[in-house]
Amino acid sequence: MVYVLHQTTKHFDDQTFLDAKVRDFGNLKAIRKSLLTSKKIDITGMKFNADLLIENIEDRACLINNMSWPIYSPEMMEVLSKFDISYPQFPIHLFSVDNNQLPISYTALQIPRTKDLVDLEQSVYTTRERFPDFFHMVEKLVLNLPDNCEQIFRIYEKFSIVLVREKLKNAIEEAGLKGIKFIPAEEYSSTVIY
Repeated sequence: MVYVLHQTTKHFDDQTFLDAKVRDFGNLKAIRKSLLTSKKIDITGMKFNADLLIENIEDRACLINNMSWPIYSPEMMEVLSKFDISYPQFPIHLFSVDNNQLPISYTALQIPRTKDLVDLEQSVYTTRERFPDFFHMVEKLVLNLPDNCEQIFRIYEKFSIVLVREKLKNAIEEAGLKGIKFIPAEEYSSTVIY
């Protein structure tokens, strides 16, 4: 079985729906696009910093952020390391709301979008005229996964969602990581707030 790894939003009391905002350092938009592909990124001399917009990160294994990057806690990365996941990783230095650097770093993971995993005939979705290859809204997501599909991945058509296989889901739950909800892929709808 496959699940959407969804960050919970119940801790928000306003409409920002962000845990952290990645600071711009000049070519952030280019890096953002590259993190969504399998393109190799040379980060020599780059330092990724993010401002926390919440007080308490202990309950957040994943940070919802302005770049749609999967940014994970050290505990989440420890679970992922047990699954031989070899995606490139980028350290994110976190700053508190009063601009002090925290002693903990989270990690952005470059999970590329994978084509040909979605059954386009069985799935129910809308697109935008300007971007016909990408899903705008998803009402029903039907996947056709090969046996060798990674434990954590993204689909080409909807880069904002991260999917995990059942073995990884179980390991994350066993580790007691917080701030995550798993939605069976066939029940996922982007029109629902989870």
